Formats: sequence, C-alpha cells, structure tokens
Amino acid sequence: MNKSLLHKIAVDIVGEVKLYRLGVFDNSSFDLAELKESGNYPAHHHHKSEAKFYFISGEGFIILNGKKHRYKKGDTFTIPKGMKHGFQSKTETLFLSIQTPPIKDPKTGKEDLF
Repeated sequence: MNKSLLHKIAVDIVGEVKLYRLGVFDNSSFDLAELKESGNYPAHHHHKSEAKFYFISGEGFIILNGKKHRYKKGDTFTIPKGMKHGFQSKTETLFLSIQTPPIKDPKTGKEDLF
C-alpha cells in the first residue's frame, strides 16, 4: 500500500493510543491502533462497548483484568464490555480494533473510556 494513503485517514489519540479512524459500519467502529515501541498503556474499560483486536504486526503483552497475555502478529482477542485492558508493547504494534457500539459516539463525540 502506498504509505501516503494512511495520511488521508483521520487520526485521533485516545488515552495514549494513536487511532486511524477507518469508519463506522453497522454500529461498529473500525480503527487501526498504533502502539509505540516499549510503550506502557494503562488499563481502562468501556461501559457499553465490546472490542475485537486483530494484531497485524508487533509483539508485547495485553493485560486483561490484571493478567498478562503475550500478543504477536496474527493473534486475536475479544474484550467484553467492562473488562479492564491495557498494553505493554515490546515493539511497534499495529492492530485492527472493532468496537461495538463505537467507543466514540459518532453524534456527540463522547468517549466510553474509564
């Protein structure tokens, strides 16, 4: 893919995670999430949204309710609403995040982030 295409996608920072906003389809938001090398991303949760993560590249740990699980390219995780989750990236990481319903309300901009 031509790298310049990524610069045309809306970018948002939620917490410390860089999100490329791909769009909202059928009450789900699709984002590419980028984590920095050697990053620590504190645990948080969502009251209304569940998420599915598909790791495209990178290695590190996802912390689910206080337990560390290694992630690598090709791994997937389902995060039910209310589950605390955070990240400790070892390398630069890119993953597809699908949230249902969207964590950021498309009408109000309010985030379901606690």
